[in-house]
Amino acid sequence: ANSITASDPMCVALLHVIDEVILPALTLLPCNCSLAEETWGILKIFPYQTRYRLYGQWKNQSYQNYLPLLQVRTTILDRVRYVMKRLTKESVKQSGRQLGKLS
Repeated sequence: ANSITASDPMCVALLHVIDEVILPALTLLPCNCSLAEETWGILKIFPYQTRYRLYGQWKNQSYQNYLPLLQVRTTILDRVRYVMKRLTKESVKQSGRQLGKLS
């Protein structure tokens, strides 16, 4: 079986493209489950440590480096707060749908 190693130059190049292009672009696109599934198809071949490193960079560094990502993040957080303020025992199902659309 072929295994991916972090020392492989092709692997390093692929990780760089995922980190710098694919994950930030995923944030900027409107809700697209198919694209998220395809991205997962690429990410799942890497060990979880590598995936979580990419997720951490996406969460912590990408948003600081690219203003459009920060704007999208701010908009989404505002929408989540709006939905959470209206969450009641009777509206859990509807609020869950709204939160699902935002994620």
